[in-house]
Amino acid sequence: MKSLFGAHDALELVENGYEDLGANPTDAHRVTFKELKRKDCKALQVEEEEVEEEEEICVAK
Repeated sequence: MKSLFGAHDALELVENGYEDLGANPTDAHRVTFKELKRKDCKALQVEEEEVEEEEEICVAK
């Protein structure tokens, strides 16, 4: 899975996570948070796609 997440530029996020925005975030913090959240959603999508593929393989057997 590491190579898969790495290929989708999400490995660091998967391994380390990200912090929620605190009180009074700056514009830079908002932009960074939005980008990290996008990558988190992308990683989740990749994981779900892999699970679906595995399920299809198991059903086909």
